[in-house]
Amino acid sequence: MSVELDVLAPVVVEPTSANQIQRTAFYLESQGQPLFAWLHHRPNNRRGRQGVVICAPVGYEQVHAHRTLRRLADQLAEAGLPTLRFDYHGTGDSAGEYETENRVATWLANIHDALDWMQDQLGCETIHLVGLRIGATLAVQVATERPIESLLLWAPVVKGRAYVREIVALNAVRGEEASPAQAQEDLEAAGFVMSKPTASELSQLDLLKLVPNARRALILGRDDLQEDRRLLEYLQGCGLTVEQGTIAGYADMMAEPHLTKVPVTVIQQSAEWLSAPAPLFDEPAKPDVRLSHSLVRQYQDVPVLAESHVRERTYTISQTPSLFGILTYTERSAAEELPFVVLLNAGSVHHIGPNRLYVHLARQLATEGFRCLRMDLCGLGDSVAASSEMENAHYADSSFADIALTLQKLQADFGARRIILLGLCSGAYYAFHSALQLTTPTLVESILINPATFYWHDGMSLDTAPAKQHKQFQYYKQVISQPDKWLKFFTGKSKTSVRGVWELAQQRWQMHKERHAPVAGTHTKPTAQREDLSADLERVANANRHLSFFFSSSDPGYEILKFHARRKVQQLTQAGKIDLFFVENADHTFSTLKQRADVLQQIGGHLRRRYQSQSGR
Repeated sequence: MSVELDVLAPVVVEPTSANQIQRTAFYLESQGQPLFAWLHHRPNNRRGRQGVVICAPVGYEQVHAHRTLRRLADQLAEAGLPTLRFDYHGTGDSAGEYETENRVATWLANIHDALDWMQDQLGCETIHLVGLRIGATLAVQVATERPIESLLLWAPVVKGRAYVREIVALNAVRGEEASPAQAQEDLEAAGFVMSKPTASELSQLDLLKLVPNARRALILGRDDLQEDRRLLEYLQGCGLTVEQGTIAGYADMMAEPHLTKVPVTVIQQSAEWLSAPAPLFDEPAKPDVRLSHSLVRQYQDVPVLAESHVRERTYTISQTPSLFGILTYTERSAAEELPFVVLLNAGSVHHIGPNRLYVHLARQLATEGFRCLRMDLCGLGDSVAASSEMENAHYADSSFADIALTLQKLQADFGARRIILLGLCSGAYYAFHSALQLTTPTLVESILINPATFYWHDGMSLDTAPAKQHKQFQYYKQVISQPDKWLKFFTGKSKTSVRGVWELAQQRWQMHKERHAPVAGTHTKPTAQREDLSADLERVANANRHLSFFFSSSDPGYEILKFHARRKVQQLTQAGKIDLFFVENADHTFSTLKQRADVLQQIGGHLRRRYQSQSGR
């Protein structure tokens, strides 16, 4: 029996009480293409007919700010303002790629279409725009083309040319290897590509030449830079009521996703200002106006790669705990002989994956006939935890129950008889231990990409994980093996310190202890009395589950695997129970276009050989 993927209604995360917000995931049409969006609102409780549209940044800033913008949308909804956040075309979960022409014009059209949706479908008569970084710049441009009540501009890019220079400088500082994109004079930095035409379009943006049709504006500065008052003075000269201030939190918000801190004060002040006709620090009036509304059905089964017939849709795995994901497939993906592929969060990055890697991987695999689910574990991305204290835990013990629940759901909804778990970094850890612990027969393979550790305990951090320690160990090992380095060391001319050499000995001893020590912490595996990677690999093989490892050449994961289980890995590899793959000239998160293309090619090739040949496709 073949289970078809039917069109669904919008995913709705229901409030648990009348005072809590409701989040609705759906797709809205913009320029004939689907944009992934979330509506945050309180049912039957809106302050008049006002609404907010959030204009996100792009590139790595969009990924880092995802958690904060979700919390901001929640706060605005709680204040009685229905709020829409969405992914521009070619970003996040929306259709499209970086190289599409007229990027800036398309993004501006996306904002206009989002505003039209709020007005047409929710009856919003007054619209506020919130923009972060380049999103703030786009918001001001949109406000020159239609009336906007308020502009909240957070760290706005005043001069597009300066923004492009930042991207160029970031690429140079990171020392990223040239890729085909750069050979074509496109820009590539922090895992995202900006085409040459897009860079040219962005360079033309200049807020000091625009006259927005808005009543008021609030400019929030960056706490990591000196205050810039040019935009404040210019907008005041245009007749707007403008306030400006700097509230701590920007730098923490833009840290790596596993280190981000939500700037609660900024969010609270923003919600107060947007919901109040008075200046920021005056006490706003808070009438409670009740207005019923319904959400019309939009695109829910959307084409994202039209030429390959790849489609996506939103998917609620569970309401309690909150588990959300995106399904990717084609019409021929419903064939039961090919397994479902479930992609698990990499660190604290939401379900698009580092550098949008998971989006590209799921869509590529769908062209091969595999159904894919990009899911958020509870507390990560759009799977909202019950409390903010439970957010952003990228090695949470509860995640194994989330994964087990997901496998059961896929089996029940789609008749999935075989499922593959795939994850990078912490996702690799979850994929490995799920293969070790879960008893469901549907789990047939785990794909581990650059695991940072095979065992995690309370008190550990990514800075103290075995991958980090092993990388430092290899550095000092290389240093002390070179006679000229020793000469510099004894003459005081070497960067290698006595402390570094001492750390070499300590790390080697620590790795030895971890190899033989009993399991500590709260996460104990019922099948293991101590950390014994060789024994655990054997258990996975005996459970008739395959393990595939993909290692970047610069990542220490393979060295850790060999250190703890060299002989067992060799044995199981020869027996066909384990596959090892290596991506040359690649870093931990595949931060260049070429690196991503290489790993996608290898993963796709592996799955084709292993499963399409079995099914006779």
